[in-house]
Amino acid sequence: MDLGIREASPPDAKCISDLIRKVFMDSLAHQFTPDGGRVFLSFIEPGNLSGLLGGHLFGYVAEVSGEVVGVILFKDPALISLFFVSGLYRGRGVGTALLGEGILSLKRRDPRLPRIRVNSVPSAVGTYERLGFRTAGKERVVEGIRFIPMEMDEKGMFRYLRAPVRSSPPPP
Repeated sequence: MDLGIREASPPDAKCISDLIRKVFMDSLAHQFTPDGGRVFLSFIEPGNLSGLLGGHLFGYVAEVSGEVVGVILFKDPALISLFFVSGLYRGRGVGTALLGEGILSLKRRDPRLPRIRVNSVPSAVGTYERLGFRTAGKERVVEGIRFIPMEMDEKGMFRYLRAPVRSSPPPP
């Protein structure tokens, strides 16, 4: 697998939206109320994402053979807004590479950044824990979207800073 990581930009909005919509429909929609699903799907519409990329959101896409297979988008200050990897590429280092690139970018912007945060759907808590996040609050529901607040402190970020981010995961 030849994995490439690059900055996300407004022209990527449709590919990002399509990837997130597929992952959402395949494995996450059941965790949302009908209203929550509508709110989320509206947020990831290409027109909305295009307007937010380079403005309120910044981040990276992962590509294999020109196809977007993963995305991580941050909202300042250091809140992961969207973090998705295609089902075909989970467990192959794509998410780790995206997170590593994101942490490097955040630390370049603010070397004293104490933590990054994410609001995890319940089924992704274990994945975030494996990446170095810890639960930072009780489950909440906002606009029909269930989530658990999580965060990674400087110690957790350090493991991504001391080892170079891989441009491609090791072969299976």
